[in-house]
Amino acid sequence: MLKDMLMCHFPSMHPDLVPSYLPASIKLMDPGCAGQAEDSENRYFRSPDLVYEGRLARKFLEDSLEFGAQFKHASDAAYFQAGQMNDFFSGSMQEIKSEILAPTKDDSEAVKKKMADAQLLLLLGFHLEEQMLELGSLQHKINTSVRDFEENLGMSEDDQCGFGPDFCRKDQGGLPGPAMDWHRLVTSFLRFMPEKAALVVSDILILAVMQDNGLEPTSAMENLPELFPGWEPPQAVTCSLDRMTAGRLGEYAGIKVPEDLREKEIALVGLTRG
Repeated sequence: MLKDMLMCHFPSMHPDLVPSYLPASIKLMDPGCAGQAEDSENRYFRSPDLVYEGRLARKFLEDSLEFGAQFKHASDAAYFQAGQMNDFFSGSMQEIKSEILAPTKDDSEAVKKKMADAQLLLLLGFHLEEQMLELGSLQHKINTSVRDFEENLGMSEDDQCGFGPDFCRKDQGGLPGPAMDWHRLVTSFLRFMPEKAALVVSDILILAVMQDNGLEPTSAMENLPELFPGWEPPQAVTCSLDRMTAGRLGEYAGIKVPEDLREKEIALVGLTRG
């Protein structure tokens, strides 16, 4: 049933970055560290497959950021990781023997590693959104101070030129654009979304990219009452609904989805101002 389908906004994970015209029933992805506000339980979707939650998720993010801060370039970190692997024979004979005789990692450990990597990307995206919101708040304070300063100087509106820096690129509806490249978040969302759930995209630029890559949206205007029960759009909207495999979604997004996710069934809902 469409009305029972879990719908999660993509890619924004903070309410302040989601267009206000969207139905409140659309969930936001919780990477494991979303605030514990009274409405957070109803607003956020937290996957049971997350590796870290709460304090541990924040610690995981902090440790990762601290580690990354040691390197000026990503290639340096990659070299460090390779160096650790190549340093295998630097230990004692007993350590070497233990490594050789130790059982190989089973599939469950490999899956956990993939989950941890995917969660880290979500945590980084969530963190960058927080930083962007803080900069946006600072931008507002600067604009207010500059406006007061110009008014105190007796400047007319024609004279005012706005001395404050513009920290955040504004996207549709006056909202800041995505903090992290949305392509990098597709796989992480897919890994934690339940089977046959829906990603809701309200960014017309993302939808335009997907259409350039072959997506032909199927109108779902007649399904609005079932998709969003009790919701009355405050303005004209355009809605599409397409079911596909994660692999096909990756093709539309212009990325390669990992083999273990390619056959996962997912729905894509496009919901934009009409």
